[in-house]
Amino acid sequence: MFISSSFGKDSVVLIDLVNGLYPDIPIVYVDTGIEPPSCVELAELYDNVPILSPKKDISQVIHEYGYMIPQGKDKASAVEQVRRNL
Repeated sequence: MFISSSFGKDSVVLIDLVNGLYPDIPIVYVDTGIEPPSCVELAELYDNVPILSPKKDISQVIHEYGYMIPQGKDKASAVEQVRRNL
């Protein structure tokens, strides 16, 4: 078992709660290249957190698989308006 953390505010709270009860559970961080710099910097502050990198960067993933369209009516409507205006 391990915690995969984004080092956003919710993840940091989870780490704090779990570490208080189960300090032996390891934490890992995956730097995909699209995270905010503050999350990367926070992950680097932890000595025992390995920072993993994917084999493909985000541009390779988008080129190969496409870009995910956000879910929800308001977002779908915005995407439709952009497509019509192109």
